[in-house]
Amino acid sequence: MRKSILVFDEDPAILIAFKKVLQKENYGIITCSNANKVLDLIKKKDPFLVILNVKQHDSADLDLLIRLKKLFPRLPVLFMTAFTNIFNEKEAFELGADDYLKKPFEIHDMLAKVRRYSDQLVK
Repeated sequence: MRKSILVFDEDPAILIAFKKVLQKENYGIITCSNANKVLDLIKKKDPFLVILNVKQHDSADLDLLIRLKKLFPRLPVLFMTAFTNIFNEKEAFELGADDYLKKPFEIHDMLAKVRRYSDQLVK
């Protein structure tokens, strides 16, 4: 099995949906609904990608992105939020996000982004 993807979201329904979709595509999946556990899970599980949900201007979520990129600068982070505008997207990239996913999204769009990072593992 390939390395896993860590998905952080405080909504259990979102985590269940990601788990179903990504497991169907043969990805390992680690879900987390507690921001305080994300960094420890990354250290223990060594995912190849993190999908990080960020609420609008939630300083704790943004701080998590900053700390994550500081500790794991090469680990790709897919920034996901329902609160989308140009500012959020620009801010996400400035803080270290590698890609951006606007909620709601099409599953095939999300999978295309995941595959791009998965394919980099093979190269």
